[in-house]
Amino acid sequence: MILLNILEEKKILNKIFAKIKTKEPLQEGDVVFGRVVQTTDKIAIVEIESAENKQKAISPSNNGVLFVNQISDEYLEKVGDLLRKGDIIKAEITDADTFGYKLTINADNYGVIYANCIKCKHPLNLNNNQTQIKCLNCKQTQARKIIKV
Repeated sequence: MILLNILEEKKILNKIFAKIKTKEPLQEGDVVFGRVVQTTDKIAIVEIESAENKQKAISPSNNGVLFVNQISDEYLEKVGDLLRKGDIIKAEITDADTFGYKLTINADNYGVIYANCIKCKHPLNLNNNQTQIKCLNCKQTQARKIIKV
């Protein structure tokens, strides 16, 4: 009797699990959106928030690493020249492993899509497709690698 109940429960659970849609993990070539959480001279750590393809799963290790040479074709001395902590970016995954993802924004269709002024924290107007942006609030000029649409 107990064995029969266990078998019935297993059948019910199998039916339930069969109906659950599984999502594919992120992989090389996927486009993601994330927030820059830390920068050093040579890398930016990006917390991946979502994928362009909603059918992709964001794994528990949702951190991406963006190396300085994957930001621009031009020479950059340090990541902070074009990216800042708190910037929201659109990037492409160049490599995926169990420790996280390697990212690139080294193309016109990738880059910063939202940023705040480093001085007054006012949102910056990124619609001008330039590298140098002037804060409308405090008038300070700042550099970002802005996405071009």
